[in-house]
Amino acid sequence: MEPKRTSSRVRDKGVVNGISKKSCTRCRYHKRKCDSTHPTCSRCTRLQTNCIYDNNLVTPSSSSASSTISAETPSVRPSIKFPEFDFKTLILEKLSSTPIEDVVGLHFRTIHLWFPILADANLCRRLPRNWENSVDEFTLLFAIMSLLNATPPNSNDTSGDILWEEIRELYLLCKSWFSILEAYGKNTLGLVQARVLLVLFETFHGVFPAAYISIAGAVRAIDALCVYAEINTPLLHSATVEEYEEDYRQTWRCILILDRFLALESHTYPSVTKNRVFHEKLLLGTPQPISIPLLSPNSFSDLFEASKLLDKVQSTDFLEQDINLLFNEKELAIVTQNRGSEQDIMVNDIPKDLKLYNSSWAINNISRLILYSFGINAPITQTESFSCMVLSQNYLSSLFADIFDVIHPYTFSPTSDLHETQLPIELNFQLLPPFLTQMLFKAASVFTERMRKGDFERNTVDGLRTLRKMLELLGCRWLCARRYLKLLSEDTTLRMMRALE
Repeated sequence: MEPKRTSSRVRDKGVVNGISKKSCTRCRYHKRKCDSTHPTCSRCTRLQTNCIYDNNLVTPSSSSASSTISAETPSVRPSIKFPEFDFKTLILEKLSSTPIEDVVGLHFRTIHLWFPILADANLCRRLPRNWENSVDEFTLLFAIMSLLNATPPNSNDTSGDILWEEIRELYLLCKSWFSILEAYGKNTLGLVQARVLLVLFETFHGVFPAAYISIAGAVRAIDALCVYAEINTPLLHSATVEEYEEDYRQTWRCILILDRFLALESHTYPSVTKNRVFHEKLLLGTPQPISIPLLSPNSFSDLFEASKLLDKVQSTDFLEQDINLLFNEKELAIVTQNRGSEQDIMVNDIPKDLKLYNSSWAINNISRLILYSFGINAPITQTESFSCMVLSQNYLSSLFADIFDVIHPYTFSPTSDLHETQLPIELNFQLLPPFLTQMLFKAASVFTERMRKGDFERNTVDGLRTLRKMLELLGCRWLCARRYLKLLSEDTTLRMMRALE
């Protein structure tokens, strides 16, 4: 009986035609039948993952010798402690309890409404049947969708601690896996889209400087699709060349929006794509309208246009050289005079109760806050400067009136015009675009500066209190709001805090 047991063991780990028949590490981990094809088994080929075998090629005559040599000589195969598939396996373990359809469906009912980087019809008709059949780019996309739709725990903590334990590990796994895939030379449009969604997550959950750094990586990643075109594979959820090209353009638009928004983090450095010259087709191509009950079909087009205005305004701001100051004051006066009519054109079709859920309204207001604040502080040395200051002051007052008119129904304050028995309107946090947080922060910064200069008028104190209250509410969904509150508190004196209480 002993020889038979030995023979069986040899059969399991035997050699045929000089190639080991032992399963690859991925198939063995998932307890799947492996055809042991070298260098890549058919299953790993289908899933587009690295196929790794624990043993090297051996022959029957040299099996014992090779085992002796391997104990003394390092393997020529790269030694990686956490191979690529390990990250994927760990991510899948965290996602496997939720059906793929639920993860994707929630994303398209929420995040996709204000940041439609993915083509919903193309993606949905190519969903894998289960997590086990999910290829790399789909797995990362689904994981980051889960991150974006995760709701922070209820807390008034503004200490600046990043993320909560429940999702921190998944976030770090995604970041690590991107690095591994990058080292392996993998880069597809689907992976670029996943990168951009991860930047979105970092930006609006206040993961800095990661978001500020990651946006540059996303720009280079999409550039690499053209620079190293020979190593890229077509986007899996694009059925035709036309669909792929539109996916590519839409991804670029989303990158530009995020890049211009993240430039607000610095008062010195421009956006990464500031001086880029894009093909006319990229910027003029009209995104496909999406059917959204609460928003205009052109809401994303409006957001992209608003981001272009934001980029222009930031180039007008923070000027130091006297030789350029007069020119820019004249330009600013002209731009300021035109802003009122442009604003009406961009948002006149947005009902008052839906402005809060419209990203273009928030981005446009950020641009106006920057522009008017700069105009008010322009030195009064020329007629144009005085005209610019007066116009800016009037437009800023009108802007604040519009902002407070929109957010008052959602906040409850003893000094509001609401009756005591009337409760504030509940926010739909699932549809709330996070661009709003930066708009509220910019507005609150203006009021905070006024109070620091001694303005404790009732309108100023009530205005700042309302803006901070709204940021607290948004902090229930997006952690960047809590970060902005912390930054505001750093500029708030004890006297100011007492007035706000």
